[in-house]
Amino acid sequence: MRALPDAATILSQLSPGWAGADAEITDLVYRAVVAARHHTGGAGFSEDGCSADPAIAELIISSVSRALLNPELSLVGDAAAFTLRPGSFADWSYAEYAVLEQYRAGRPHA
Repeated sequence: MRALPDAATILSQLSPGWAGADAEITDLVYRAVVAARHHTGGAGFSEDGCSADPAIAELIISSVSRALLNPELSLVGDAAAFTLRPGSFADWSYAEYAVLEQYRAGRPHA
């Protein structure tokens, strides 16, 4: 297990010129974690929800970074990324979604 990413971890992945606030990152990380945990049924996450398997932690970092840099890519309409609006979630790449699907099916990503 690996600690879930925080704002500093995400900021280290963004370009130096990114001008957002830590609160925005923290909110997106929280929503991404909730969405991923919900999607996998909790598989790949610790009981206390403070850590996840490395593959899940990495996809949270990459998906949140992408959502911050390209918010218009989200297909959730006017809502922000990771809002869990049924039928419209597109904040994970196909590769990230495949990882979550493996956990959901009980076959964690190796």
